[in-house]
Amino acid sequence: MSRSRAARIIAGMPKDVINLPPATRDAELRAASFNEADNTIEVCWTTGATVRRMSWRDGAYDEELIVSPNAVRLERLNAGAPLLNTHSQWDLKDVIGAVVPGTARIEKGQGFARVALSKAPGDADIVQKIRDGIIRNISVGYIRHQIEKIEKDDETPIWRVVDWEPHEISAVPVPADAGSQFRAAAAGKEAPLFPCAISTPQGDEAMPDPTAAPTTSTQDTKAIRAERERVKEINTIARQADLGGEDLDNALEAGTSVEAFRKFALDTMAERSQVGIGTGVRASASEGSRIIVLRDGGETRRQGMTQAIVARMARASGQRDVQIPEVARRYGEMGLVEMAAECIGYRGNLRTTQQVQSVFDRAFLTTSDFPAIFTDAMNVRLLARYQAAPVTYRRFAARHIASDFRPMAVVRAGDFPALQPVGQSGEIKHGSFSESKEQLKVDAYAVQMAISRVMIVNDQLNAIDQVLGSAGDRVADWENVKAFAKLAEGSGAGPVLLTDNKRVFHTDHGNLAGTPSIIDIANIGLGRAAMMKQKTLDGILANFQPKILLTGADKLTQAEQLLTSITPATNATAVPESMRRLEPVGDGNLEGNAWYLFADPAVAPCFHYGYLEGYEGPRLTSEDQFGVQGFKVKLEHDFGIAATDFRGGYRNPGA
Repeated sequence: MSRSRAARIIAGMPKDVINLPPATRDAELRAASFNEADNTIEVCWTTGATVRRMSWRDGAYDEELIVSPNAVRLERLNAGAPLLNTHSQWDLKDVIGAVVPGTARIEKGQGFARVALSKAPGDADIVQKIRDGIIRNISVGYIRHQIEKIEKDDETPIWRVVDWEPHEISAVPVPADAGSQFRAAAAGKEAPLFPCAISTPQGDEAMPDPTAAPTTSTQDTKAIRAERERVKEINTIARQADLGGEDLDNALEAGTSVEAFRKFALDTMAERSQVGIGTGVRASASEGSRIIVLRDGGETRRQGMTQAIVARMARASGQRDVQIPEVARRYGEMGLVEMAAECIGYRGNLRTTQQVQSVFDRAFLTTSDFPAIFTDAMNVRLLARYQAAPVTYRRFAARHIASDFRPMAVVRAGDFPALQPVGQSGEIKHGSFSESKEQLKVDAYAVQMAISRVMIVNDQLNAIDQVLGSAGDRVADWENVKAFAKLAEGSGAGPVLLTDNKRVFHTDHGNLAGTPSIIDIANIGLGRAAMMKQKTLDGILANFQPKILLTGADKLTQAEQLLTSITPATNATAVPESMRRLEPVGDGNLEGNAWYLFADPAVAPCFHYGYLEGYEGPRLTSEDQFGVQGFKVKLEHDFGIAATDFRGGYRNPGA
């Protein structure tokens, strides 16, 4: 640093260092200044206006940027800082321009720079709108290095930013909300934190303005402490009474006393009690009966925090346009430790690692809601990743839900009784389901794992989400291995069916090729014909049609080439249009040259897989332990797969 910024702090002035994320400010594009020759445009990236912000630790405050050469570090801008698309800084495609080196400057308390716009075809639409003056709003992202806090009786505190560093400029559709200092971090990853020196003048001590030397009045420490206690008490009452939004904001800004806000909260809760406590019903003579569902504060907080963590994990994993539900918005920018602190009613500082560790210890080891909230959020992300995993067996096996762990009978295709003629007297004959002995049984599986203590303390939601994603993928892969192990039984003929004590693919079932052969039109035609000739258990032709052509990794390309829609050399080599509708599917778990035809599993499945009712995927269960190894959880999964029929499939050993 070329200037001695530390010299601005008067010796003895109380100060500490906290970590702050980057902040943003609204600014202005000047369309009239566009230069056609070099494709540049002038921007005013700061006017230094005072804006209202919110800190979880300190409440509302007014931020005042000091705009002077001694206060603003222009090195990054003058080195060619990027012009971004709405503060998105995680992909090179987000860069739509750059500051012309050496053009960033301070003039009369305002910041200016000239920006070179991208000429890339992919950016043409945005650049043209900037040139035409349609996009005229920009926002500057900056890092705060040093702040002077000025606190006066009955006034909103002022944070004078006397050392700050703009590091990017963004074109935005709508100017950023000045009360949200984290907008730049919401583009898909966690915001980096930067150390910032916080100084509080006492008595006649004041931090000199970089452009002047203003003095501040003596601070009444007791009044400041009382105001902070008022804000904390009102926030606590609001949480307990499930109040928020304008009611809470108005009370904090208007200086409402704790007693007055408590009375308001009690009156509001009394009004709610007239329409039911918890969940209730009120009858109205004019409106008829209607049901009104109310949540208590704890349930609302749990749901809000859970969805907020889920949204932050999604952003951290790189997802764009993640929407935070209304119930979660007040928690949307809270870190894990801040949520844990709220769950246990902690009101102290969260500046040191020891303080953060202490809060997590209390949150995880007491009866607070935080372990359940954190586990619920992880389960949402785990299930999403598990369901998105591209596993092959689900393409040819049907899904079933079991009510318990006992073996259950599975109704097979064609098991419904055949229709009978109605007698002259109107008599309808009784039918019965065809007898089938096949069963599916779901078993319980589990493994213990831990979410690293470092990940939790450091709020590394991206790393946690990666762990959950890996777990979801591995569970899906494990299921796939079990399914193909079933298919591979009997040297690829499948398991033995209980109904006739023969394997799924058997010559007596008419679904096994007599001679191993390559994948071609004639042999697929033989397999299709065999499936169409299958009958229900009471003798009716089923006309099952193949949908899946399943091969191993070595034969997948051959299958894809055969089914590709191209112009044939001769009519004899033409692939029928109906055959092109077959879906070639390959899996590395299927070894050798064998290939299979399977009907749509919704019509005639040969295999069923099942979950326990209410647990249609892996789930995490908290062990309520948080220590050196981190947060211990059990990953549990209830799953089963079984062969249940032979008529919806065909096997050729391959050649």
